[in-house]
Amino acid sequence: MYRYRRQHKVRHKDNGDRWLVSYADYMTLMFALFVVLYAFVLLEKDEFQDVVAKLEDAVQGVAKPRQQESHSKDGQSEQVAGHSILPDGAGLLDGGALLNAEGNAKQAADEGLLADQPDTQKGMPLPELAEKLAQALKSDNNLTGARMHLGEDWLTLELPDDLLFSRASATLQKPARDLLSSLAPALKSANNYIRVRGYTDSTPIEDPLFPSNWELSAARAAAVLRELVGQGVEAPRLALEGYGAFGQDQGLSEADKRRVVLALSVYGWKKPKPLPTKPLEEAPQLREVSLPGGGIRITTRQDN
Repeated sequence: MYRYRRQHKVRHKDNGDRWLVSYADYMTLMFALFVVLYAFVLLEKDEFQDVVAKLEDAVQGVAKPRQQESHSKDGQSEQVAGHSILPDGAGLLDGGALLNAEGNAKQAADEGLLADQPDTQKGMPLPELAEKLAQALKSDNNLTGARMHLGEDWLTLELPDDLLFSRASATLQKPARDLLSSLAPALKSANNYIRVRGYTDSTPIEDPLFPSNWELSAARAAAVLRELVGQGVEAPRLALEGYGAFGQDQGLSEADKRRVVLALSVYGWKKPKPLPTKPLEEAPQLREVSLPGGGIRITTRQDN
């Protein structure tokens, strides 16, 4: 019996090379892909356009409803319209039916079907803000040289350079601080974004601090911006721009070109919600416990 079992013992062959089959299939597909790509590169321009047109026809044919044969009770075959994978070419995403119709792309975008865009918040209405600034200009005699312009998207307030800075300087004068403090209450009552724009005249400047008029205009805008922040205007609402001698109105004189402009946007800054807070837990009391062996143990437990 022992000899029989030993002679007829079944030996299973090790199949550890099965992964080669899947690997070979993968490499074959990759080879076919690169062959097709290489064939596209070798195509002439006219041939390439012909291939693209045929591919578009094939894709459109898949998206259209197809005809299916169905057999009626009397044995006659009838053509019945069926549903393809992409019915009516609508696509798999929400709103595809809207995009399929010509001219509905804007409607789909407005309804938020293409992407989730954050809503832009409007600030205080510019006419109302202009009225508040006009009252501030009347209350301060130093602001008589300021000019205000109300547009559709921007409210600009031009502050002459002689009210703010000395010649070729970016340090605010004492009257300039009082001037900006008069404007601060009206600016703080709104949430509109503010761009502080600095301008200079076309006279070249050679100074170690300001190599050109761009640096001087940007430094002056930064000085006004810092003063507004010090007066309580929220920093996230502010930005500065330095134009140097460029971006000027052609009709302005050299003296009028030297100015700082506060441009208030029609859009406003949304203050973030405060993070939820919870009361601090009382710190546990530490206790010192003497051990029988002569040592001590520090613990917070009260039952020892």
